[in-house]
Amino acid sequence: SRELRAIYSFGDSQMCNNIMSLLQSRFPECTGSKDSVRADACPSTKSGYFNISYAADFLAPALRGVWGNATRCPLVIVNFGQWDLGWPSGFMTPFREYVKDVNRVLQVYLAVREPESLIWATINPHPLPRRPCTKEWRFLDLIERFNEGATAAAKVSNVSVWDTYSVLKHVFDLPYDGAHGHYWF
Repeated sequence: SRELRAIYSFGDSQMCNNIMSLLQSRFPECTGSKDSVRADACPSTKSGYFNISYAADFLAPALRGVWGNATRCPLVIVNFGQWDLGWPSGFMTPFREYVKDVNRVLQVYLAVREPESLIWATINPHPLPRRPCTKEWRFLDLIERFNEGATAAAKVSNVSVWDTYSVLKHVFDLPYDGAHGHYWF
């Protein structure tokens, strides 16, 4: 019963690919890619994508004005976690801290909006890292553990989960650029 023409997603480049694949499977005129998602990429939809890396990005005042607006943004899909396990910071976010961040995002969101308007997306699997292991922890076992923690938090909050991980873990090693898959759902 949710209108697919009105989705706003918040997440990393993996999420961008997921959303564009989903939209392109239903609306062939959608032309966005992970490198160029614009508001006009899907002119027949009211959908948009906002790049975030961490919980704090989603909770920033500028984005609260987007996802907090039920008229503009009736359905929200959110995900973060790639960078919590990734290389830019040089360290991995501890599991308990990650789950705490997920719970904080859910609590803040649900203080403003109803749970039916939110979908939590799991972290996509990542190909075997090409960077030194001192800066990279995106291994399947850790991604799966983070997903289990986030999924449990979402379920406790009555938030739906889009489990891309369970499907994509079987083809995680087929990236087109060494990090991203272009999958069709």
